[in-house]
Formats: sequence, C-alpha cells, structure tokens
Amino acid sequence: MPDHPTASGTAAILGAAALIVTMAFHPTGHDLRGSDPAAALRAAEYAHALGIASVVAITYGAFGLSRRLRAASPATADLAFTCHAFAAFAGMFAALASGFVAARAFAAAHAADAKEQPLLDAIGHEAGLWNQACAGAYVLLSCAAIALWAAGALRHRALPRLLGGFGLAAALLIAALFAVGHLRLDVHGFGAVALAQALWWIGCGVVLRRRPPPA
Repeated sequence: MPDHPTASGTAAILGAAALIVTMAFHPTGHDLRGSDPAAALRAAEYAHALGIASVVAITYGAFGLSRRLRAASPATADLAFTCHAFAAFAGMFAALASGFVAARAFAAAHAADAKEQPLLDAIGHEAGLWNQACAGAYVLLSCAAIALWAAGALRHRALPRLLGGFGLAAALLIAALFAVGHLRLDVHGFGAVALAQALWWIGCGVVLRRRPPPA
C-alpha cells in the first residue's frame, strides 16, 4: 500500500485547526435558551458539522501516523489506531447528539406552546446525556490512542522527544483528571481537551510532512 505522509500530515493539521475553530464558536445551552435561539441553533449546527469534519481529517492523519510508527512497533501502532477509530465514532455521535438533536429540541421548545415544551426539553436533556456519554468515551479512547502512539514513538525514536513527551503527558493527565471527576465535559472542559489534542496533532502533522520516516 502506498504511503502519503504529506497528505496525512496536512489532514492532521487542518483537522486540528478545525477542531479549535469548532470549540471557539461552540454555543452553550444558555445561548440556545436566549433571546435568539434560531441564530444559536445555526451556530450549533455549523460548529458541530465542522467538528465532525475535523474528526474525519484527523483520522486520516492518524492513519498516516500509525503507518509511520508501524515499522518499529506494529502491535502498538495498530492498537493505537483501533482506539482512535472507536474514539472517532464516539466523537461523531457526541457531535450529532449535541448539535443536531439537543440544540434543535431546545430551540424548538423556545417557540412551542406550554404543552409541547416539557416534551421538547426532555428530548433535549436526554440527547445531552447521550452527548456526555459519547464525549466521555471519546476522551478516554483518544487519550489511550495518543498515549500508545507517544510511548511507542519515544521508545523507537519515531517522533521528536518533545512531541512524544507532550503527547504522553497530556494524554495521561487528561485521562486521570476525567477519571477522578475533576474534568467536566462542558464547553470549557472539552475545549481544553480539544486544544491539547489539537496541539499534538499539529505537531504530528508537521513531522509527517517534513521528516522522512526512520529507516
């Protein structure tokens, strides 16, 4: 199978940038219940559509990264990509639940009559629960993938030490904070996760584009 490190590196960089933009323009539940829920709904749909696109682009970058590391540690690289693939699915479902189900339900409740509002609010809250469950799965699985890639890269010197050390430390710290309940997956908490992971992917993208694979 041919290798395309430049394309996968570019995809990782663009996906990381799109992830940052997604969180920067991500509306809150307060916005959806505010004075202009229609505008907040459009912002939510655009932001989450961009978020899904970022997941697709990063996954293509992850494929290139796994190919880079597979020569030195095939089992670790394959396991990391498997974790990332499941994380990508969880992230997509989290975005669908938040941006296209909960957001529409809350926006519709704003204009509904008194009889329909409780039902629409209940649908929105249930979609929010699905969003939190999928977002939690995304955080743990994506951190597992990055930790495996980073550990393998440090062991076999397939990536710069600084990048590998940052990925490993960030992944373990995020997973630990979430596991003990100190990391809430609201807009700010998930935004911090997205920023840390975006920096990792930008670094990996630059390496894939500029650094030849190890012999």
